Amino acid sequence: MSQALPNELLKEILSPPLLVPDKLFADTGATSPFRQATHSSADVLLVCNQWMRVGTPVLYETVVIRSTAQAQALALALKSTPAFGRFIKNLRIEGAFGAHLGKIALVALNVTDFCFSLAIYADANVNGLVKLLSTLDPERVILTTAPPTAVKNKGHTAVLSTLCRCIPKWSRFRTFHYSSSTSLVGRSHSTDYNMYPELAGALARSSSLRAVHFWLPHSESPGTSTLFTLATNVAITRFYVTAPHSLEARHVEHQIPHSMRSRLRIVGQENAGDSNVAHPTASLPNPFFTPLSNVSPATRSAIWSRIISNAILKYADEGAGPHDSWATPWFDKEHYRQKTAKAILLVSRSFFKLAVALLCRHVALDAYHITQQSTFQSYLRQLDIPYSEVQVVKICNWGPRLEVHFTPVCKIDLTTSVLTVIGQASGSTLTHLVIEAPQDLPFDITALSQFTQLETLHFKVQRISQDPKFLLGHLPADALPRLRTITVVNGSVLLAKLAVCRIPRFEELRVAIGTTFSPNDLLPAFLASHGRKVKRLTLSTVATSRNVFNACTRLEALEMLAAFEAPSPEAFEGGHATLQELKIHWAANAHGQAEDNAWRMFFEMFTRDLYPSLREIRFNMYGGKDLWPSSEREMKKSPWPDFASKLAAQGVTILDHNGRAWRPRLSARR
Repeated sequence: MSQALPNELLKEILSPPLLVPDKLFADTGATSPFRQATHSSADVLLVCNQWMRVGTPVLYETVVIRSTAQAQALALALKSTPAFGRFIKNLRIEGAFGAHLGKIALVALNVTDFCFSLAIYADANVNGLVKLLSTLDPERVILTTAPPTAVKNKGHTAVLSTLCRCIPKWSRFRTFHYSSSTSLVGRSHSTDYNMYPELAGALARSSSLRAVHFWLPHSESPGTSTLFTLATNVAITRFYVTAPHSLEARHVEHQIPHSMRSRLRIVGQENAGDSNVAHPTASLPNPFFTPLSNVSPATRSAIWSRIISNAILKYADEGAGPHDSWATPWFDKEHYRQKTAKAILLVSRSFFKLAVALLCRHVALDAYHITQQSTFQSYLRQLDIPYSEVQVVKICNWGPRLEVHFTPVCKIDLTTSVLTVIGQASGSTLTHLVIEAPQDLPFDITALSQFTQLETLHFKVQRISQDPKFLLGHLPADALPRLRTITVVNGSVLLAKLAVCRIPRFEELRVAIGTTFSPNDLLPAFLASHGRKVKRLTLSTVATSRNVFNACTRLEALEMLAAFEAPSPEAFEGGHATLQELKIHWAANAHGQAEDNAWRMFFEMFTRDLYPSLREIRFNMYGGKDLWPSSEREMKKSPWPDFASKLAAQGVTILDHNGRAWRPRLSARR
């Protein structure tokens, strides 16, 4: 079919997957946005000869080089076909990469945007980069990926001095961007413009320069001498400063010389106070306008319900939100955005009806606030909302005056008598139950036998407790016949009570991080009774032992919490026939040869003979740390690419918290 398309149309079709967005190309952050690339744009060109012919100019328009091997490959391609060099418009270099850059400079004569890094280390060969800087005449120059710690060596000095020498000579030079990250200098962090005053002097001597972009961190003020130097260049018409939201515009201007303020523009900040920037204004309201008036009321309500739902629902990692005097709403403020919900309820009568119907799904009631119950009940009556719409009822401070209709999902923070009441009211329909029990009071679990349809049980104790006397009562063997998932936080004594039950559909056990086990703990007894049913298991790393694997003969997924170091190989050396997925929450605090050797010994356990079903090992890094190295320098030090390649030979993939596997890189020819 592509044969029938004209080249002009095919070029437009191929451009989106081949072009690199300027937001990524011109990124000035501390880490490269291209470190998480999962595929190569050049794959599109392998479809057929026509796609190769039409797409090649688009592919070469933006070139990003992140390793010596990539620089070598590009140099060889341009040597073979020098005409490709004229297609290069945007060039990003994230290192020095030897003499190959000098070969690229001979044919890449049309570069308009040049992005590179001053993170030049002592072992780098800068000859090619120096030659490239001397050859180019760009319109825009961008500094990126500042080193974590300030560097100073012969190569770095040569590159910086070459840049300062070339800037006044560039005739097409219009825009310069400082990097937007800091480097550690001594005991404090500093920005590029404060570390390199000679660079400001070179920019001040450029007659073609029109705009300078720099970043103002909250913890640092711009070097006064640097800004005074830049301000002396009257050819510069705009200074764009990106400031944190916590720094008001007037405070930013206070740190700027008077001679620069008339040319200053604050970007990336609300209420920047730029009087020269036109802000959009809303048109006059039309009282007769009805959105979506051309559709039926039912369709209109369905569309607005989805929009309102997305607006008021909290994300899983979202905090409590801004303080609001409306502190005790009748809906669950842990599930909904309280301030947004209040605003939507006040928009119109139709929005009020739709929002209340959504908020009624997750209700939070407190016996100390009787008006909550009356408000909730009145809304149900006025808007004719059936009780079946209520999905979660969270009750705190149970009192005799609190009357609630319980529904298929319930979260309780109550005493034992309340559990009995709930069991009598909706034990035959409840499917999900969360119990947050006080540790200082005995808790009778006999009422759990009333929940014949329960599928998920979450049991949490406020403080760690292994006192068998804490839980009273007993469960019959046929209790909880439909239970599938058990989650225990701090209350592992519950496992002893459940060990006598048959729970035929049970398949998932989650013992949360707060739970600890003694040498004669209660977990082995529970797994001895139900381990053969478990398919998904979550445990702390210290609780994972060989006995766990031996008991869980049908285990498919194992999640290990709080791994501060490589897990002990002893638990894994015997293998497992059915394990398919291993997930490890790793703190990654330790570094060094000993830690690397520990992980190497751990990964050596996973052979195809011992783990015939294992497909992936996924790491969830605490603090958002990256598992994979993000630069060529890090690749030389990190053992993780080697771990990944050896496990890949066994059919096992290592994934990071984003689900990314390691992509093998090109190797430079010797």
